[in-house]
Formats: sequence, C-alpha cells, structure tokens
Amino acid sequence: MKKVTKSGCHTLKPRLGRGQSVFFFALLAIILLSVAFVGCRREPPKTPSAATANYHVDWPTARGSELYSFYCLACHGPAGRGDGFNARNLATPPRDFQDRRRMAELPDQRLAAAIRSGGEAAGLNAEMPAWGSSLKDLEIDYLVAYLRSLEQVPAKR
Repeated sequence: MKKVTKSGCHTLKPRLGRGQSVFFFALLAIILLSVAFVGCRREPPKTPSAATANYHVDWPTARGSELYSFYCLACHGPAGRGDGFNARNLATPPRDFQDRRRMAELPDQRLAAAIRSGGEAAGLNAEMPAWGSSLKDLEIDYLVAYLRSLEQVPAKR
C-alpha cells in the first residue's frame, strides 16, 4: 500500500514494526551462522593418545639447541666439535663438547659458570665471552642440558 508524503513522494508502508524487524534479522543471522558452523564441522585427526605416543620432546634440550645456535655455534661449530667458523680466529681452540672424557671432568655448575661469567672466571679458556647479561639462569640451564646431549653423540673419526 502506497503512502504519499508531504514532498509528494510515494513510500511503502512497512509491514513489520521496528522491534519486529530487528527480531526477524537477528533470528535470520542466528540461523545462517548455525548452518555455517555445522557445515564447517570436521572430525578431529586421528592421533595416538598421550599414553601410547612414541615420542618425547625434551624441552630444555630443544630450547638449549636454539640458544646454542645463536650464541655458541660461531666458535664451537654446528655439532659442538670446536670447529665453528670463528674458531680459527682464536688463540686457543674452543672446547669439543663431544669429547666425553673432557666433558666428564666438568660438572654442570662449572659449565654454567663459564657461560654466565666467561671462560676465565670458570678457570677455562679466557677467550670464552660471558653471556650472563644476555641469558637468564634458566636459559643457561637449557644450554648446559644441550651441551650434555652433545657428548652422547658418537664422535666422528
């Protein structure tokens, strides 16, 4: 049904009141969203349960590996053999972390002290820089855990 306004324009008279139209659009939106969510539902991937899983992540060693790559690799090398690209610039070769005999002589506290305060403070190579201002104590512990994992790798001959 048309209605004439003062300006002479014709408009349609709304069939629903303002409250009814808001309710109608809200209901329509809820229906459309529920259909969309039901259509997107998928089965979760089938993975082994935590009890039967065949893997274990050693987070301290994994984080220690990342830190080693950033702070230590240049001198100690990618496998911890003391053959990093910067090793040739040092008067004393960096420690070979895969040398089980030499690593067995060093307690974890002494390794941590060398990382934190530098080699000279721990009675080791004076060219080893101190990383205590860059690393937190927990990160130093992660590095020590990673260094201990390197000595478990069979040395290449």
